[in-house]
Amino acid sequence: MIEQLLTLQRSIPESVITGVLSGKYSIHGGVIRDAGGRIVRHLIPAASTSLNPLGVLSAPFDIFNTFQLRDIAKTTQKLVGISQTTMAISGLNLAVSAASFAVLYSSLKRVEGRVKSIDKKVDWIKTFLDTDRRSSLLLAADELSSLPTDKSHRNHILHLSRESLGHAAMHYLEHLDHSTELLEAMSYQHFFCTAFLMRARCSAELGMFDKALSELQSGHKDWQAKGRHIASNMILGEDPERFLQKNYVEFLPSAKIVDWMDFTHNERKGLAWIDELRSRTSESRISGLKGLFSNGLSDNDKDQIQFMHNLTARNEVLEGYRSQYQFYLEHKITPSKFDSEVNKIRPQRPSDDMLIFAPKSSVPEENYPA
Repeated sequence: MIEQLLTLQRSIPESVITGVLSGKYSIHGGVIRDAGGRIVRHLIPAASTSLNPLGVLSAPFDIFNTFQLRDIAKTTQKLVGISQTTMAISGLNLAVSAASFAVLYSSLKRVEGRVKSIDKKVDWIKTFLDTDRRSSLLLAADELSSLPTDKSHRNHILHLSRESLGHAAMHYLEHLDHSTELLEAMSYQHFFCTAFLMRARCSAELGMFDKALSELQSGHKDWQAKGRHIASNMILGEDPERFLQKNYVEFLPSAKIVDWMDFTHNERKGLAWIDELRSRTSESRISGLKGLFSNGLSDNDKDQIQFMHNLTARNEVLEGYRSQYQFYLEHKITPSKFDSEVNKIRPQRPSDDMLIFAPKSSVPEENYPA
């Protein structure tokens, strides 16, 4: 079936790479898409990966320097590297089909483990760990991880889980509004994100493709609002120019600061953000002197970088999910069916880190304007 929809390719054509460099196309997690949101290429990891749901602190420096892509060889490896790094930092798998219930359940348990490692006397931690809603979310995720093959029984579990996941998503969204600490907000945003992703997945598996896309779009919109609040008020604060100091260079290239600002303010200003931040440095001389004589970053500084990376990368992956759900709707194929079809093809490319698929309906590369 998948052969009727997609063509497996060994590399990303030069015309698509040129499109990315020119801005005609953009990379959003597991897809390369055009300005209208149409998928130009699917980028699917060759194997499911266990990820840190709150992201990682650092990645290869030049992965983030997308502004310098014009100065390097235009290779498939480079674009695949960007896609894979985005996946690791976002804490989400690139492909919706690969973001299985079992993977999402594992991510919930990892966040729970991080929270449990902190002093349980803190009020928000007690609330987070004691809530019945948390138990119902984990139970739903666990049940969905091993769905029965019997269609009637399977659909019954999907319907029940979909309802409980809707309540869980609203619960964690409300808690996000009252979060006052960074780890608290990041934990709640991940649980909210996981709940609405699993709910949309349930809808798609039931063949409710319109509903699944609507739920995914609505959840992403709510998540963006909360994510931008976390970024603006709990990470960047009143002196985002501090991130230009030299003690941040190892973990924070200028191109990534631009991504941060674009996401937080929902405004793409590119390198103009750097000029704006530089113009503010005279207003924060004390902060500047601190950075000048600092011996390195504190654990709090590193958490801020890791979580900000996570938010911006997660937003890109969720944008890709929206395009993938649109693809499922157009072709009336469930995520699990899509994944099973991809699994049949994986043995053909045992050494590939990423499978590259071109939609059959995509514009032929030779028609791409020079």
